[in-house]
Amino acid sequence: MSVKSRQTKLFAALFFSMTTVSLLLMALGNNPPSAGAFCLDSYYALEPVDRAISSHTAQYRGRWDTIEIYCAAESDVIKQSRSPDGADAALAHDFHFRICNGSGGKDGQIQTSERWRRQWSVDPSRSGLDTFTGPDRSNDRTIKVCIMVDDRSILASDYQIRRVDALVEALCRTFEIAPECVHYPPGWR
Repeated sequence: MSVKSRQTKLFAALFFSMTTVSLLLMALGNNPPSAGAFCLDSYYALEPVDRAISSHTAQYRGRWDTIEIYCAAESDVIKQSRSPDGADAALAHDFHFRICNGSGGKDGQIQTSERWRRQWSVDPSRSGLDTFTGPDRSNDRTIKVCIMVDDRSILASDYQIRRVDALVEALCRTFEIAPECVHYPPGWR
């Protein structure tokens, strides 16, 4: 009898705690408690990196040998995108991937340019977005990644850092790019 009583108490306590937590989560709705600098729920809501690196054109190992990562302020991209080439001129000509910071896309969202989808190189002499970039080490086999930062700060968000890490890892794995051929902006991390 005491074993049955103990099981009943344990079941009741478990039921009560689960009900309480469920009610609390329903009351919060889509506003979860602050998770600090990083929340996995929002991170996993982003498109998978492997889907972002896919393209319309056949990809092959050895096509790309270097990855250049730049930071650019949103205002610089807006100035570049007002060129005669069209609204997406800066992204289309200067980068293969853009990692958003919350304006122009979700924080950490990877936007893929038409240049990447067609596996075209970025002309190293055309790189108009040189804000916070450091020396240009690119060639016609360089994958260029732009991290959008706030005009007032050159710091990437935690989502952006994690997404850049995941993107670089996937690109290095897919195209057999050596880690020493990945170049980050000055002061990265």
